[in-house]
Amino acid sequence: MRICYVDESGDTGTVAGSASPVQPVLVIVAAVIDHTHLTPLTHAFINLKQRFSPQLARRSAHRLDMILDEMKGNDIRRGVVSGSRREVRRALGFLDRFMDLLDYHRVRIFGRLWVKGLNQPMNSQAVFTSSF
Repeated sequence: MRICYVDESGDTGTVAGSASPVQPVLVIVAAVIDHTHLTPLTHAFINLKQRFSPQLARRSAHRLDMILDEMKGNDIRRGVVSGSRREVRRALGFLDRFMDLLDYHRVRIFGRLWVKGLNQPMNSQAVFTSSF
């Protein structure tokens, strides 16, 4: 059996101009993993989070609670462009090891990127239906 996790970044809001607060893209991604890899991947990911975000371990009453605290992509991107050598190393180190985990556990990733047209509304139902 395989398990599929789907997530999106962005929304179907209309980009009204260059100063619009609406993101100009919508990304829908799926990660597929064989169920026999799920437990070892989960524990390896918790170890990775403990290594690169030790503050999460201090906030978690139980080791598995660390799964609930997300490491947001925006925070990782901010680390990459921060200019601080320590933050850049931390962000890139996390991403590098995370990709190694996905490769080792044979997780397959695929998705769709929607680039929004200026002042062109998106049909949410059609976008999500065709993406899935």
